[in-house]
Amino acid sequence: MLCREMKKYVVVVLLLVIALELVSCSGKDKERLCNGRLIKKNPSFIFVHVGKTGGGSLQSALRRQPLSHNRYHVCQPLPAEVVGKPLLVSVRHPVSRSLSVWNWRRYKCGKGLNCAHQDEIDLFKGCSFSDMIDAIAHNVTASSLCSPHSINHWDTDFRWYFENLDEEYIAQHVWAIDQASMSRDVVDVFNALSWSSEGKAVVQALKTLHSHSSYEKDVTNLTSWQRTVLTDELSEEIAFYNLLKNVTRAKLQGFQDFAGGV
Repeated sequence: MLCREMKKYVVVVLLLVIALELVSCSGKDKERLCNGRLIKKNPSFIFVHVGKTGGGSLQSALRRQPLSHNRYHVCQPLPAEVVGKPLLVSVRHPVSRSLSVWNWRRYKCGKGLNCAHQDEIDLFKGCSFSDMIDAIAHNVTASSLCSPHSINHWDTDFRWYFENLDEEYIAQHVWAIDQASMSRDVVDVFNALSWSSEGKAVVQALKTLHSHSSYEKDVTNLTSWQRTVLTDELSEEIAFYNLLKNVTRAKLQGFQDFAGGV
């Protein structure tokens, strides 16, 4: 009788050990997949997809060209395999991005799609865009129901992805592709990287893609006061956006000077 009970005990313990190991592996795999390590070990370049910058359309187009790449979206920090690789990042002026974040997340949460955080659900149930601007203007976002920091993608801006990279590394390896001039930027960047035919394939794919911008937007225009409030609130993000644009412009100018001198 005692032997039978011991066998049951051993079986239960073994099952618990196996279950814990499966949970542990699952967590590791998710982290590794999020960081791209299960996708390609030696990609030609890295694509950093910042939310609400046109990155979804750009990623779809990048799949149409033959060069291998890893995409990082809401994943941090960037893993070791990015070292020395060209880092392409989708960008958008932060004021425009913040408006797109509000409209997209309000639409998604209103449809009950991918809106798992209660703070974000409560915000869109109880706050208008003007309420959020008021919370920012009166500096009460830490305690207000209407804080923009409850909104998915609001805080995961350009700085969030690159906080572990210094400016020198960014100046050497990061290439910004702006939502407002995406096709032109793709051509310029891919030409500078000696991938002109691949760049043409991406641009051709962009022409055939349909974005999800046709959904009904809550806010389409900002008042001058709202723009001023957001510009002040997003000043550090705007400065980093300008840094990414400037280092890209400098590398492109260097490429053009070199090409012109050959």
